[in-house]
This record gives sequence, C-alpha cells and structure tokens, in this order.
Amino acid sequence: MTARRTILEVTSSSVRLLTIEGTPRDPRLRQVRVEPLDGETVAGVLDGLTPEKAGTLLIAIPRDHALTRLLSFPSVDSNELSRMVELSVGAQFPYPPDQLVTDFQVVEQHDGTSTVQVVACRRATVDSLVSDVASRGWQPRLITPASWGIGAWFRRASGASDVREPAMIVHLDTAQTDLVLMSRGRVAFSRSVRRGLAEWQAGCDGLERLGHEVRRHCLASTNGWPSLEVASVVLTGVGPLEQWAEALARRVGKPVTVIPPPDVEDAPDGAAPSPIVAWGLGMAQEEWVVNVAPTELRRLHRRQQHLRQAIVTAALACVVLGLGAGVVWAAAHRQGQIMAQTAAVMREWERAGGSLQHAQHEWHRLERLLADRRWSHAMLVELFRLTPSTVTFESVTVERDPRQAVVRGSASTTAQVLEHLRLLDESGKWTQVMLRHATPRRTAAGIQTDFEILLIGGPS
Repeated sequence: MTARRTILEVTSSSVRLLTIEGTPRDPRLRQVRVEPLDGETVAGVLDGLTPEKAGTLLIAIPRDHALTRLLSFPSVDSNELSRMVELSVGAQFPYPPDQLVTDFQVVEQHDGTSTVQVVACRRATVDSLVSDVASRGWQPRLITPASWGIGAWFRRASGASDVREPAMIVHLDTAQTDLVLMSRGRVAFSRSVRRGLAEWQAGCDGLERLGHEVRRHCLASTNGWPSLEVASVVLTGVGPLEQWAEALARRVGKPVTVIPPPDVEDAPDGAAPSPIVAWGLGMAQEEWVVNVAPTELRRLHRRQQHLRQAIVTAALACVVLGLGAGVVWAAAHRQGQIMAQTAAVMREWERAGGSLQHAQHEWHRLERLLADRRWSHAMLVELFRLTPSTVTFESVTVERDPRQAVVRGSASTTAQVLEHLRLLDESGKWTQVMLRHATPRRTAAGIQTDFEILLIGGPS
C-alpha cells in the first residue's frame, strides 16, 4: 500500500521538513524545505514549512534533548518491565518524574533478565513542540530522538552489507555528528557531537580529530556496557565518505564500511543536509523506535486506531449487506464473521476499560510511593540544613506512616542540644518537635550530652 509520511526534523541549527512516499520496498524521499533557526524558535520557522499534504507526521528531536540510561531488570514480561521502569525513573534522572516523558526499548534479554534503554525528555520541551505544530493544524504520530531514526535507517540499509554488530554508526551532517551503537538491531548507545562536516574538513587535522572522537565514544560505550565491544564502524551522511573510510579505519582500529544515504528528489540548493534520520523514520516500524510524545497524545492515537478498525469492520458489513440475492448465503456467512469481529473488538474495549482502571490504581499507588520518598528526602535536607557543626548525628530513623523521624546524636553541652531543638522548632517544617531525653556522660574527650529528638509531620 502506498503511504505518505512527513518527517519534521529539528536540529541544533535548522528545522527540516521531508516527505517519504511509496512502499517500504520502493520508497521515494523528497526533501521539501530546510529553514535555519538563526536564533529563532521552532515556532518562528514553521509557517514557511507547511507541506503540500502532511500525511502521517513524525518528529525527530536532537539527541541532546534526551537523557538515556541502560538498566537491567529481573523480568522479561513487558507489563512488569513497564512498571519497573516507571518506579526507577525518579532515581535515575535529575528531574521529578512528573516533569519527564519517558519510554524504553529492550536491548537484550537472557536468563530471565532484560537490559533496557530508558529514554527521558523534559515534558516542557515536548509539550512546547507539540503546541507549536498543533497551532499549524498538525498532530504528530510520534516524537523520537534523532538517534533512533538513524538506528531505523541502519536496520533497513544493513541488509545489503556484511556489517558486523555491535556496529558504531558515524553519521556526518552539516551541523553535527551523531554516533549510534547498534546491537541486535537496537540502539544500545548514542551521542551527538556539535561539529559538522565543515569542522572536520577544516585544517589538516580534521580527520584526525574525527577519528579521536569516534575512538573515544567506542570506549565510552564499552565502559557503560563492558560485554559490548564495537566490532565495526559504519560511515554515512554527507561529505567525502569513501575518501575518509580507509584513513578513519586506521585511526579507529576497526573495519569501516561506507553506506551512502538514499537519493533525494528536489534537494535544496547549496549544502544539503543528510536525509538519514528522515528516511529511517519514514520506513521504520513503530517498535523500532522509542516514542517520547506526551502520554495523552499516545492514548489518543490508540483510540483513533481502534476507531479506524471499527469503521473498517462497519464498512465490510455494508458491503456484505449490499450483495445480491444470489449470494445471500455467502453474505450471511460473511456477516457472521463481521459480527464476531465486532464482538471481539467490543470485548477488547471492555478489557481495555478494566486495564485502564487497573492502571489508574497502580498510578495512584505509585504517586503515594513517590510522595513518601519526596517527603523523606525533603525532611532529611531540612534536618541537615538546620544542624550546626557542634551537633553530631548517630542515627536518623524515618517512619513514613505515620510520618515521623527519630534523631539520635550527641553534643558537647546540653545548651547546644537545646539550641538545636529551638532551631528545629522555629523552622515550622514539623508539626511537633519533642526532646525525648538529653543525658550527659563522661568520655575520654570530656563531657558529652546524648540526646534523642522526635520529629512529627514534616515538609511535604
């Protein structure tokens, strides 16, 4: 079936709009427009990028806008992995979970253990981008970092070559260079370097610097995953790829294979950017890439997909009912099949409703857990902030239900203990501050006062 996909690629220096038409066996890539940012926002250049006919809109964002973590979990069940990833987000990224949009992709599974690539983007960044395109009447089907578009391109293009994985893809573009490590058809490591073709061509040591950068990232990927060692390098994008391949192989110490980008119809004048990311997204299956579109948008697309299935089923029913009297039996048989399909869809909706209620219950439970963790963190931060250097802690015991903490420690004098008690009480961060005991004792260093303080309530 012929389809049209429009790819909006946002880079550090430009916004690109490309269209792919045709089938996966015979794709045609047509570059529509490239607009430099030049200090402008994405919204400021979208008016000049309206496509002739949008089709399905896919958005690629810079790799720099995404945070990634490679994590292992003791499960291979997709539902369990989803819950484990949700619970780990707060501990893995430097932002609260409600400020992030996340997705993950399984990289490897063996012996009941899954290694997954968790990807997170700031919700404010994603929401702003969705708002910008929505104001032009567009609705993105998915949003993914550019590295996953490169990975999808590699899955399509590597079939015609003898590239051995794990393979480090070096994607040269006009304004940046992307390095993506592919293992078993999945993105295992990715980085973006803010140097493009012009920087690597400048001076006599440009190729030497490129080789150093590739070698450094090969070592960095191995440090993050010791069992994963780069077996080969793939060079693609723009520039004199064939001329650089042999010299790059000597500098990196790995075999280098050149896979040129696909042909582009209606390429713009001047230095044309690489079409690799757009071509990869245009030909990708959804399970090949991560999707960091807002959760609400993903749910909307799932509902639309169910609605399209129902419409197709209803259309088939109309065709069957319109058959002539000479094929009544065939029509009745066909109608029975359609009704069975419709019933299956309705049962699926009912199960989806039950799953949604279960998901809401799990979400509320996760919210309570995260609130308890935030309370514990805020309580400890406030306690340490208000503790003078003359007071030494021996232990802090935290109880989340009811919310209270027991602090045990010592000071040189009882007056220092009382002063510390006053600071805690005057802070207003606890509903009650109670001194359980303050007992002087003789030590080799002199008199020490042991104390125990009960803190009830605390910062939310």
